Amino acid sequence: MRRVTFIAVLISLTIAQTSGSNDPTPITSIGSNPYFSTDLYPQDILMRSGSYLFFSPQYQNRPWWGDVDEPTNKPDNGTDYSITGVDVIRNGGSFKHSAAIHSAITTIGYAHQLRDNLMTSLEFDYTVDAMRNRAEGNFTGDDYPQGKTLPFNYELRHTFNRLSVRGMLGTTIRDIPFGITIDGGFENTLALKTDLAFAKLTMNPDGTYSDSTAYYSMNGNEARAMWGWSESGCNHVFVVHGTQGDTWLQGEYAAGPVYHFNLLSGITLDKVKAGGYFRYKRGHQDQYIWRSSGMVVSNDSILSDNFIGEYVKDDMARISSAGEGRLFGNIRWRGGDRYSLNTFASIDYLDSATGQAAADNLEAESSAKEKIRSFSLECDPNISVKLGEFLNYFDGAILFRYRYSNYSNTYEQGVGGGEVRTFQRGYVSSNEYGWETTWERFSHANENAVDLGADIATMFPLFSGGPHHLSLNLRLFGDVRFTYQKKYFGDNTVSGGDLIYNDENIRKNSAREMMFNTFIMLHYMQGPCHLRLQFIKPVLYSIAQTTAVTDANGDILDDEYNYPVKKSPLWITQKGVTLALYASYDIVFPFLQRSR
Repeated sequence: MRRVTFIAVLISLTIAQTSGSNDPTPITSIGSNPYFSTDLYPQDILMRSGSYLFFSPQYQNRPWWGDVDEPTNKPDNGTDYSITGVDVIRNGGSFKHSAAIHSAITTIGYAHQLRDNLMTSLEFDYTVDAMRNRAEGNFTGDDYPQGKTLPFNYELRHTFNRLSVRGMLGTTIRDIPFGITIDGGFENTLALKTDLAFAKLTMNPDGTYSDSTAYYSMNGNEARAMWGWSESGCNHVFVVHGTQGDTWLQGEYAAGPVYHFNLLSGITLDKVKAGGYFRYKRGHQDQYIWRSSGMVVSNDSILSDNFIGEYVKDDMARISSAGEGRLFGNIRWRGGDRYSLNTFASIDYLDSATGQAAADNLEAESSAKEKIRSFSLECDPNISVKLGEFLNYFDGAILFRYRYSNYSNTYEQGVGGGEVRTFQRGYVSSNEYGWETTWERFSHANENAVDLGADIATMFPLFSGGPHHLSLNLRLFGDVRFTYQKKYFGDNTVSGGDLIYNDENIRKNSAREMMFNTFIMLHYMQGPCHLRLQFIKPVLYSIAQTTAVTDANGDILDDEYNYPVKKSPLWITQKGVTLALYASYDIVFPFLQRSR
């Protein structure tokens, strides 16, 4: 008999990601709701029933500083960049800027119950991250004649897309629930699309400006990508001092696919719910380097170098690989059918490397490597209380997570007829030892991070009568993270046939981050028909930071700006909002009926 059921339609507003490799495990992943806990324990798919086709489009909006390779990067942590939009008018000029990442996520899949103790699902996920950065203005300058301005209009368009296929199976082996999830796919970086138009006064040989105006317009691969727009001048990208806004230039970017493979398995025993996770990523991407055309316009060589040219494919490609393994379990200390007191514990290890190889021969790799090794330990006491029937519960957890990371930039140098691997030369940014820039190259670094927080999730009925049922799901998450980092800068010398590396400077960074999120979801059921509406809002985020540069012994350098530079708490969210629609249709396809 063919059984047809309209299962669910879900419209949701959520933040970007509530958890990740750098965040504590959310209570929803280890709690009572099998529609969330299968992310960590695939065997929980056995708690669902029926066979259904599901579809889930989502939309997300989050801030962006304009870096095309690392979307979370800012040029430095000491400047307030206008990521959420700004419109400034002063001194006869104007500056307007906005930038965001628009993510569209589409999931489609089918879950099938083969037997009472055998449940499977197959789903396809496709994500598009459309990055948009717009800036326009009418700058005045200290060196400009009275009443003269520099009008400009700039737009950057960049795109990431990701595709993955995920299969999940849950079954029982001698009445012990067991599950496995296999996930594979790729993420691909597309090429830049930029447009830039501006009119600039002509510079005379003596450094003054004439009244004539030179107009420039570039687009596509010929327009330079810019990022980190701010309301105050930084590098004077248009070579106009005293402007109302400024930005940085991007010299290169990578484009191409990176492939991933994930394996997750779990088992539920009498006193512990355990699992293991393995993830591997690898890819090679083409690198595009900005090259000036060498043409000088308007007697302004800096302008020519900055904007007259194009991005060309480099002879070297970017090679990256990363492996991550995790073991975890939720140990039940006390409880029964109505409640349980537990402790979730996990151990995680990450090893990643990035380098270069010849674009036409990937076996010819450069010896220079950027490596990250990270270890984390998590321990979260938690409680689960069953308030009533299925999907009627209270879950709460105290979060504690410690993470240690080691960063190294190494290469091989010839010494005494052989090759010796050592740290690359590091140098402190030449900005009076103030805030570091993203491109400040260090030799090696260590980082310690501690998370302390609380997380609760509950679901309870609001209305229940006849075939109709309405429930409310509420989640509150708060976390404080303390991060301490030391970056070492040094160089190598050859002495008596030996290669000796010595630290010369140390940069000490610290940060305190506070975040608080709320999650609200309405769940409506009418017999086999379900409807869920959810909302997650980042209510609070602040970060307070310090930095200082010392000599190799840790002593503060005698420099005007080298005392620990402090940044007062910056109240701005780092995560955006998502709109999603989830629908599933419970159906047993005819060719699968015999398996029921």
